[in-house]
Formats: sequence, structure tokens, C-alpha cells
Amino acid sequence: MLKKGLIVLLLVLVLSVSSYSAEAKKSAVGGYLLSGLVGFGTGHFYIGSDHAMKFLLLEGGSLAVYIVGAAITASALTQAVDYTDPLAGASKVTGQATLGSTISLIGGVALLAFHIWDFVDIFGEIDKKKAEGVVAWQPSVNFGPDGQTTVALSYNY
Repeated sequence: MLKKGLIVLLLVLVLSVSSYSAEAKKSAVGGYLLSGLVGFGTGHFYIGSDHAMKFLLLEGGSLAVYIVGAAITASALTQAVDYTDPLAGASKVTGQATLGSTISLIGGVALLAFHIWDFVDIFGEIDKKKAEGVVAWQPSVNFGPDGQTTVALSYNY
């Protein structure tokens, strides 16, 4: 039972380990993780894709629009507050706050859309590298003299 548990643990750990080779190769999993978690074209930069700068500019620009909208909203709301009577200031919220909120919403939706596009596009880029023969599954099983077994499966380019 312990042996089976160790083998399962080994196979789970193997997914994050590259196979041994003479030259260092980047794992495609790193590109997936960077695109999914960080965005801004980092996964594309990691795998050397030509689309990296496009996603950096799109996501960076939409983040800037979001921040500008939030700043306009914050400015309008702080101007509307009457610090002597905070409840009276609530009725003074102007169209400027609505405009800022709308700009911020547009920037946020665009950022989300571009981030999803970035993540979906990384799969196509990996497939292109695979079709070019640059990306491949590399299984590796090593049996040691003292009974140790090493199993590895990596997706490298």
C-alpha cells in the first residue's frame, strides 16, 4: 500500500519536473501558468511567441483605462462628501462619478477579456511549436541499481 502511494506521489510530482537532457528546455506548463495567473503576455514571452507584445499592450492599456476610471470616480466622490455632514454629501454625487465608474467598468471588462484571450491563445502557440517539432512529450523511466525507480513525463519545447 505504501509503495502504491509513493508511486502516485511520484507521478504527481513528475508533472512539475522536466526530464533530464543535455540542454536546458523550458516547460510549456510554465507558459500556461504565467498566462493564466499573471497575464500581460508573460506566458508568450516565456515560450518565445511573437504574440507577447500584443498581449502586453492590450492588457496594460485596459488596466490603465481601469485605473483612470477609478481615479475619476474617487475624485468625484471625495469632492461630493461634506465632512461636516457625510450623509448630506451622498446626494451630491455627480455625473462625473458615473462617468468614472463607466470608464472603469469598460477597462475592467476589457482587461478580463484580453486576459482570457491571452490564456486561450497560449494553447494555440504551444500547438504551433509542437507542429514545428519543437514541442514534444518526453517520457523518462530510470531504474536504479538499488531498486529506485524514477518516472518522468514532461512537455517541453
